[in-house]
Parts: sequence; C-alpha cells; structure tokens
Amino acid sequence: MSALAALLLVRLADESAIFLLFGALESFRADLGLSYAQAGLVLASIGPGALVGGVFSAAADRYSRRVIVAGGAFGLALSLVMFALGASFAVLVSGGFVMGMASTAMVDGAEVALVDMAGDDLRRYLARSNLLATVGDLLGPALVAATVALGLSWRVAFGAGAVLMALYGLALAGSPLPPPVRHGDDCYDGDAAPRPGLRAVADGPILTPYHRSKTNPLLPRVHHFQWFGLEPGSASSADREKERDRRGGVGRDQEAAPS
Repeated sequence: MSALAALLLVRLADESAIFLLFGALESFRADLGLSYAQAGLVLASIGPGALVGGVFSAAADRYSRRVIVAGGAFGLALSLVMFALGASFAVLVSGGFVMGMASTAMVDGAEVALVDMAGDDLRRYLARSNLLATVGDLLGPALVAATVALGLSWRVAFGAGAVLMALYGLALAGSPLPPPVRHGDDCYDGDAAPRPGLRAVADGPILTPYHRSKTNPLLPRVHHFQWFGLEPGSASSADREKERDRRGGVGRDQEAAPS
C-alpha cells in the first residue's frame, strides 16, 4: 500500500471503529447489565480521550508522523480489544477513553502528512477522504448487524475490527510519511526524503501549517482547513498571484508616469 493510499484510508478506519461502538450500544448495554446512563458515559468517555490526544496532534509538528499515526492505529486496535474482552463498566469506559485519544492522534497526524504530500491536489484528496469517512460511518454498524445476524456475539465484531485496525497500523508503520520541518529549517530530515512539488503552498494572509511552523516553530500543525484556503469564498493561490501582479503593474506605471 502506498503512503498516500494509507493516508486517504485514515478517516474510513477511524469512523468504522468509532461507529462500531455506537452500533453495538444496545448489545453491550444489555449483555453487561448497564443502565442507559452508564452506557452513555461509555460513549462520552471518547471526548476526554480526544482532548488528551490533542497532545499528539501538536507533536506531529516536531516528531515523526509515522510513529504518531501508526501508534494511533495500534491504540485504536487496543481499545477495540478492550471492548471485545471487557466485562465491566470500568473497562468499557477506559476503552472509550483510549479510543478517543488514539483516534485523534491517528487522524490529526495523518491529515498533517496528507497536506504535505498532496500539494495542489489537496482539495481532491480531502474530498476523497471525506467520502471514505462516510463509508466508514456505515461499515461499523453494518459489521455489528452482520455478526448478530449470523448468531454471533457483538464481541466478535470488535475482535474482527481490532485485527483489521492492527493490520492498518502495520501498513502505516511501513509508509514513508513526510517528516516535520525542525526549528524553521528548510530541509527535510526524518522519515522520508524530500519530494519536490509535494509541499502545501499558500500565499498572502492564508498560510498552511507548514509555513506557519517555519515562521513560528512553537505553533503546532492543527488541521483546520481554513489554513489551507478551503473555506468558502477563499481565493486560490493563482488568483492571489494575479492580483499581486496587477497591483505591481499599477505601481510601476505610476512610477514611470511624469510628475
């Protein structure tokens, strides 16, 4: 599997794992004798885990994305194992926390790497990633439904999901992802050799995380799409270049005009 393909699949894998938990809500609640309040807390534990996972999102600007993303995938596999084998409310809550933390690390690290790899094709690749995420929303509950229809326990679905997520983690661990730029350096060092033309480029006031981290090494690469000029009404790099050329031409004409 190519590195780009592995990155594009990250949201499908993430959404499948998380919606697997939501799809199995009634099954594990009835099996373990949990109240609806307890079952709700199991789902809610994903949120605090995601907040803690933000530390790994910031680390993606300084440390190996490959380690962070693959580690997130293995963490998600671990959380699925906890659900597959857990027999108490405390274990399920812990599994939800690990799921949120690992999910944030995997997705944020992968999207930062995708920005560096996609270049001018970023919009197209993000559209594909979002489409695959929608597919993942359906795969998780569909896996639970299939196992129940076959007369198997809901735990089988989590066990199968854990195996698939671990295999995906191995694929990410073997992918040469772009390394971070260290201390405002222009050169790459780390996981992969520089690849010309694959840096995310931005001009004018809208900067990519790559450029922002060069001007301020302490600023993390958080994957807000408005940094990439993707918010509605934002001008493309070509449009901004034309505007600068037009303004520059006006200035030169004024200087050349006789006083």
